[in-house]
Amino acid sequence: MDEDIERLREYALLISNLLHDLRTPLGSIAGGASVLDQYSDKLDEAAKSRICDGIMEQTRRLDSLFTALAALARARTGTLQREARSVELNELLRGLWAVDPNSGGSPGDTSLSREEVFLFTDPAVIRVLLTSMLGLAAFFAPGNGRPALSLALDGETVTIAIESATRDDGHIRLRKMLEGRGPGAMTHPEPKADAISLAAILEVVHSLGGEFDILHDEAGRRLRQTVSLKTTDNPDRAG
Repeated sequence: MDEDIERLREYALLISNLLHDLRTPLGSIAGGASVLDQYSDKLDEAAKSRICDGIMEQTRRLDSLFTALAALARARTGTLQREARSVELNELLRGLWAVDPNSGGSPGDTSLSREEVFLFTDPAVIRVLLTSMLGLAAFFAPGNGRPALSLALDGETVTIAIESATRDDGHIRLRKMLEGRGPGAMTHPEPKADAISLAAILEVVHSLGGEFDILHDEAGRRLRQTVSLKTTDNPDRAG
């Protein structure tokens, strides 16, 4: 009972602290739409394009944040893998990367496994994982950042990695985020979208029984996220 009460308190504090992070992109979207509505006839095409790009960027930010929050809620209530089945990871990642990159820039290089890789999971779980990892990358990426996705198979372990560039002014925040990583990170007085994405990644990876690692090369301005999971031997066994 005490544990349930404490969890409710954490959620209440989290939701309260997230209002600012939600209002910021909503304000930007509303502002951009208002400018287009009132001054569209007076704006040149370049200005319209910049405003539309800003609206889309903030929309992606909101989508990433809501996806991460949904993942947290579902993982903590044990409903994250309702539709678990055997899926081929190369095909799944290729499709997700093509239609829903949800990153700060266009998708970059993709290096997938030459062998088929099967996991027993809900495909939506991998979507949440990829979206959260890309959301974290996008938070620190420069405007033209192009994250790179790779998939490697070593025995019974598959590793999904996303590598991305980081802004020159992002390393301090990134260092603080990594130093503050832990059980209390989500209830920090001023949680940011990066902390939400990181928490979602950790929850999803935990639900899959895997491991997550994140490396920040401050000198090279690079961020590398890796998730290691145990594969399913074959689809028949998984079913």
